[in-house]
Amino acid sequence: MNTESDKSKPTIGFIGMGHMGTPMTRRLSEAGYRLTVHDRIDEKARKAEQWGATVARTPKELAAGSRVVMSSVTNDAVQQEAMFGPDGALAGVHGGSMMIDLSTVSPGAASTRRRWRKASR
Repeated sequence: MNTESDKSKPTIGFIGMGHMGTPMTRRLSEAGYRLTVHDRIDEKARKAEQWGATVARTPKELAAGSRVVMSSVTNDAVQQEAMFGPDGALAGVHGGSMMIDLSTVSPGAASTRRRWRKASR
């Protein structure tokens, strides 16, 4: 469902299509947001095509085409790779990007804000 007013909504990239990411992306799509998704398991990401999402090959590609990047991954190692790896989201962010992390990670991994700022410069 795309209307004229939906065009003013930011594009959203969503990393992690598990128990939280899948229903969240479905609801965002129903609300008219343009979505790009990525998951380590390609089949999980492909399910989101049913409700209009585009599938990105890497988090970097996802971030390059999104204004808002949301992440909901299962552990510290996955978050590390998805954000800071060579093809991680921070390699693709641009001016005006917003990062929202909803991941199930340790307090240390969750408090990497300074590191994110430094990596995105």
